Formats: sequence, structure tokens, C-alpha cells
Amino acid sequence: MQELTAAMRGGWHDWWRRRAPVLHRSGVWPTQASAGIGRVQKWWPTGQRTATHYSRLLELGGGRQSSVWAAIANDANGIFQIVALKGVASERAGDAAASQRLLDEARLMARMNHPNVVAMHGLLREASRPVIVMEYLAGQSLAALLASANDLREFSLELRIAIVVRLLRGLDYVHRLRDFDGRLLRIVHGGVSPENVIVTYEGEVKLIDFGGARFRAAGIDDPLARRRLPYAPPEQFSGAPDLRGDIFSAGVILWELIANRPLWGRIPTPALVRRLLAGDIPRLRDVVPAVDGELDRICARALAPHPDGRFNGAADLRGELEHYLAVRQGFVTDAAIGALVGSACRELRRTAERTIDARIGELGLSMPATTRPLAVAPGAVAPGAVAPGFTAHGPVSPGIAALERRQRTLAASIVAAAILIALLLSAVLRRESPRATGPIGAAPAAHFDARAACAVAGEPERSAVGDAKRLVGLDVRVRPAHAILSIDGRRLSSNPLRGTMVWDAQEHTLRAEADGYEPFTTTFGLDDDVTIDTELRPKPPGAASRRARLSEESEVALRPRGGPPARRGR
Repeated sequence: MQELTAAMRGGWHDWWRRRAPVLHRSGVWPTQASAGIGRVQKWWPTGQRTATHYSRLLELGGGRQSSVWAAIANDANGIFQIVALKGVASERAGDAAASQRLLDEARLMARMNHPNVVAMHGLLREASRPVIVMEYLAGQSLAALLASANDLREFSLELRIAIVVRLLRGLDYVHRLRDFDGRLLRIVHGGVSPENVIVTYEGEVKLIDFGGARFRAAGIDDPLARRRLPYAPPEQFSGAPDLRGDIFSAGVILWELIANRPLWGRIPTPALVRRLLAGDIPRLRDVVPAVDGELDRICARALAPHPDGRFNGAADLRGELEHYLAVRQGFVTDAAIGALVGSACRELRRTAERTIDARIGELGLSMPATTRPLAVAPGAVAPGAVAPGFTAHGPVSPGIAALERRQRTLAASIVAAAILIALLLSAVLRRESPRATGPIGAAPAAHFDARAACAVAGEPERSAVGDAKRLVGLDVRVRPAHAILSIDGRRLSSNPLRGTMVWDAQEHTLRAEADGYEPFTTTFGLDDDVTIDTELRPKPPGAASRRARLSEESEVALRPRGGPPARRGR
């Protein structure tokens, strides 16, 4: 106990050097990892070791230093899991320095645990080379998302900023990470770029690839090899970047998401380097004249040529963006981001799934259906279950077994009756609730709170007074899918939209608009849960020209003879 107390006070490394030989002899720490990608021994006390088999399925990416694969892990208990394996690139198989860099990356990742940072499961050896086992992220890189969805109307400004906010949460965690003894590591990721940001189909945003990360006073041997040039800060070429270099890289991503184009365009590399060193960085307002002045100011500060002119940390930049969204009620949920990725990258997802399924078939793996993880063969007993006619202590008599069956049947009947009564009451209440008028085919009007814009896609809004205010359910779906929804003039972030709202006694207005369709507007109160499911009417051919002609004729009629056009007003 005294040794552990000393470790907590800062003597961890000394304690480990003294105890490692003892742990080694007791079997808790292995002498060496088994060679080959096929099997790895998990580290349990002597006599309790189990083997896990890894089979590669699909190459996910790679570069000059390393390659990443999707793989399936199967342990001795028949449990399957898809993971990601990162190892040394094949052309550097004999490079000891490359193996050492991968080990350094593994040591760094082992300290991390954050929702916006890729998680590491462990480390194994393949022909004496290290391989990192990480979580498999079902999604696409931000670069792939931009290539597929950059011109989609659904990829709104709020969604773009929300992705950067989640990236900055992970980056702030990395910057604030501490060692076991409490010392700040001051990690510089060194490779923040759209290729190293994964957006999953569930709407999660994860920062990956710490192969170029460094901490404290570690040097950089090749600056260009550590960070993609279009996202490198000017000080990268002096060999002395700090945490604010990652802020510059994140600022470039933010600039490109807002401007809908690359920061540097297609200028040659020498010209790019000269402009970086000269501090000649394109201003957002020069490319997008209609951009919000607040966003232009945020981007300009994040991309300041000198580190002292930038935000002090990722938390400061994130706070500015979150405030920008809060003021404009542009709150975005993970579900909204996931819906965009799933829709825009549907074909990429299907291709990856088909490739993985085909590879599993080639390997001849007999995987249990994921929808039946506890399926048991007829007549068999699931692990941990009790066989019929037995309790945990032994056999039971037939009379007791029959009594238990009758009790279970009675309980099931009571539950079924309660469910039936609840359904009947719900139907009666719905029949008595008021209906709103709308176009033919529209669902009955629902009741919705104007604060729906800040609580969408299943995230309830918390009330400061507890149960004093009732939560009202929200479910809005308008076809076509690209229709833009707004409540009381405030634009919503997604369609369809589902969540819960706080009740009030006001009347509210829902409006849906889409190009080529007649707008739909309805008003309602908040007496019951919201359910709006409607389809917009297509505009008749020539409707726009007729409206323009009628507007022009009315303006001519209002114009005084021989004078300028009359000004319309109240």
C-alpha cells in the first residue's frame, strides 16, 4: 500500500521499475507477444490465457509510414468484433525507426479516452512488428464527406460548424492530456486535416492518426512529413510549432467548410510556401463577400500568421463557435450529422459493407447473427442459463414447476391487459384532440414549442423548474426531404425532426418550403404531442411567371401618372 501511495505522489516510474520483474515472474506480464497476425495472447494471470484471432477484411487507408485495415477479431469464446489494425507500411517492413514511431503512437493513445478521439484496444505483434488494435469507426473521413456532400443543400452552415466544434472538443482533450504523474504532456497532434477526421454514420466526430504527434520538447525531423502542407501553419517550416499550430490547421478546415472551396486552391507548392512565410493568407470575406462578419473574425484570428495572434487553445475557438450557434439557435445533434453522412455517402457505405461481407464469406467464418446474439440451438442451454426443471440449487418438483408456469401465465395476462387499456385510452384522447387545417393529404396538426430549433433529433430540453413544465413530443416529417422547416421564423436544422419540447400556452407557426413546391404553413397550440407528416404540392407550370406578371401589373396600377413608382407601405 505504501508503494502504491508513493506511485500516486509522482514515483510511478520508479515503482514500475521495481515491480516489473515480480509481475513478469508471476505471469501477469508476458515474456514476449506471439508472432504473426493470427493470434495474440491476452495478458491474464498464469493459467487463464485466451487467444484472439485477427483476420484482415478491408484496407481503410495508409501512407508512407503505416497502413490501416479493418479486421475481424474472434476470441476463444466465439465472440466476434470488427476492429481497425494499424501497422507499419509494407515497404518499411524492415525499418526499425518506423516500428519505434508506431510504438510511440501506441503509448500515447493508451493514455487517451474521449468521445471525440479514436480509442485504442491494445497492441499485438506481426512478425516482430507492432500492430495497434483500435476501434473500428463505421463512417467516412471529413474529406470524403466534403467530396460527396459539399454541394448538398442539407449540408447547412450549422452542420458544418457543429462538426468543427466536435473536432475541437477532441483536440482540446489532447492538448490538456496529462501523464500518470500529473504533468501536462502538451501534445501537438501535428496532422489535423479532413483526412484525419472521421464522421461516423451515428454522427460522431473522431480525431485519428497520432503518428505525427509529439509532446514536450520532442523535435521534428521532417516537418512536411508530419502535417499535410495545405493545413500547415507558417511556423511549421521553422521547426518550432506549438499547440497553436493545431489551431491554425483547424481554422483552415473551418474556412474551407464555410467557403465551400480549398483555402489555397490549386497554387503550386513553392508559391504556397512563400505566401505562408509572408503571412499572405486569404481572408474569408474576400472569397465569400456575404459571409457573417462574426465568422470572418473567428476565421481570421484562427489563421493569424503569428501564433500569438491566434486563439490560445482549442477550447477558446470552440467557445466562440458554440456562442455563434447559440445566438442564432443553430443547435445540431449527432443524429442530424449522422443522417447527412448516411445519405450523402450511401454508396460508399454499401460498397464497404459488401466487401466486408464477401471477405468474411471467403474466410469461412461462422458468425452468429448480430440480431440474435444470444441465440441457442434447440435443446441447448445458453451459457449462464438454468436448464428447464432446475433451479440454481438443483431439480424442482413437478408440482412447483406447474405452479410457477401458472404464475408466469397470470403475470403475462395482466401485462397484456394493461397494455390494451393504455392503447384504448390513447386512441380516445387522440380522437378528442383538435385538428389543424392544411393541404390535402396533410396529417392532423400537432403542437410544437418554438424552442424546437434548439432541441432536435431526440435530445430533450432540460427545464430549470423540474416537473413544473410538461415535455411535449415532437415528430415532423415533410416531403420532399430537402424541404426547409422553420418555427416562428426560425429555421430548423433537419428534416425529418424528432425530439421533445417544453409546453407553453402560445400559438406557433410551422412553415415548410422547397424549390418547385408550394409553401405549407399551419398554426397550432401545445395541448398534445406533435405529429406532422405532410407532402408539399408541386407548383403548377408557369406559376412563377404568372405571379411576376401580376405583381408588375399591380405596381403599374399603383404608380402615379408621370411620376416614379409608388412606394408600398402600411
